[in-house]
Amino acid sequence: MIQPTPGRIVHFHPKGQMAARISSDGKQPLAAIVTHVHHDRMVNLAVFDAYGRNHALTNVQLLQDDDKAPENDPFAQWIPYQKGRAAKTETLEAAQAQLNAGVHIDPPVPANPANDFGFALFALKQGKRVARAGWNGKGMWLALSCNGAREVPAANFWAPPNREYAEANGGKATVLPSITMKTATGEILMGWLASQTDMLAEDWTVIE
Repeated sequence: MIQPTPGRIVHFHPKGQMAARISSDGKQPLAAIVTHVHHDRMVNLAVFDAYGRNHALTNVQLLQDDDKAPENDPFAQWIPYQKGRAAKTETLEAAQAQLNAGVHIDPPVPANPANDFGFALFALKQGKRVARAGWNGKGMWLALSCNGAREVPAANFWAPPNREYAEANGGKATVLPSITMKTATGEILMGWLASQTDMLAEDWTVIE
């Protein structure tokens, strides 16, 4: 449940007689600002009609969670972005509570309406493969080289300088995780770097 507070933005759906006096095309909701909270499911609103004119409404039903929308009465509901953020916050809070209790978990990748770079990084840290819909090459995806820092024996290093350093450092060296790319031609590219376009893109998906 999202806690309503004055100043929050909601979508308003005029119904019945109210639909006749508040200009709306009937196909999309109207923007509204919460001006007063009676309780979690009832608020006062400043509603803006299709022409930007303001209408003050009191005692408007605010839908929460799986509440069913009334057929003939006006109502307000949270916008999709707020629902997505609330779901993500609940997932992270639940994961943090389990971690505080000493329970090791791998949180599921939360739904993210934006599918932005933050979503991609979160999925990578959970051991998932991710890719962008906008990439031209087929079969391309990203993954982490390892989950967290780990010690690697000298014999496992491909590059001679790394192997020599590990041998001189007690026979092993600590390796930090890096982002790798599976290229369109089948190679694994170590140390992939995101471009400005990649970081600002909102078409990231998880490859199952």
